[in-house]
Amino acid sequence: MKASVFSHVILVSRQAHPLGRFCFALGLFAAVLLINRDVPFLLAALGCIVLLLQQTCASWQPLLRAARLLLWLLLPILLLHLLFTPGQLLWPGSGIPLTREGLYEGCWLALRLCTLFYAGMLLSRSLRREEWAFYSLSLPYIGSRLLPYVKLASPMRALVSSCMAEARQQMHASGGVRNLPKMLQALTTLIVRVWHGTASEAESVWHNWDECAPARHAQGGMTSGLLLALGGLLIPLAVWMG
Repeated sequence: MKASVFSHVILVSRQAHPLGRFCFALGLFAAVLLINRDVPFLLAALGCIVLLLQQTCASWQPLLRAARLLLWLLLPILLLHLLFTPGQLLWPGSGIPLTREGLYEGCWLALRLCTLFYAGMLLSRSLRREEWAFYSLSLPYIGSRLLPYVKLASPMRALVSSCMAEARQQMHASGGVRNLPKMLQALTTLIVRVWHGTASEAESVWHNWDECAPARHAQGGMTSGLLLALGGLLIPLAVWMG
């Protein structure tokens, strides 16, 4: 019963007005920024954000890929805090200068950065691609300047994905890191192909400028959008007042 209610709420949220979804995600991001040294509250925020992301992505795969990338950032931060933060040694007399204060500071910063990363990921996915395009082009003063980049985004995404897939196959066939010259050659080929592909795609957009379809108007439920926007306002306000 609870799962069906939660799924229904997520479905209604997806159909809400895009600005309402964006304001709610922005409010969550601001709330995470305002959390100060409250580990249980930050853990609860991380759990909620991860659940919302899972429903938004309809899969755990993007979250797991992001977690693997985050490890390369968080582990060095934790290690540096353990080694260089003064305080009480974890193992006195062992010659290993790891401190309790460093462990706490490193874990806190890693948790905060992880939560901010996933909150930013939720913010970026609060709007669909066509909605991002529409609102980007609707910005005063800079919207018209963004038009060429918006028109190039879709063909460039396909080009980069294709080139990266071929580069991965080449690196895998050559043994990956074990064959460094081949890996560097594959990366160089990837960069050159993307560079030349960018020029040809830009020329194609220029020649077919009038035929390029404009960004579609973003629509959605106004009532649910207003409720989400109100939630996006109240969540950081509650954290700030608490």
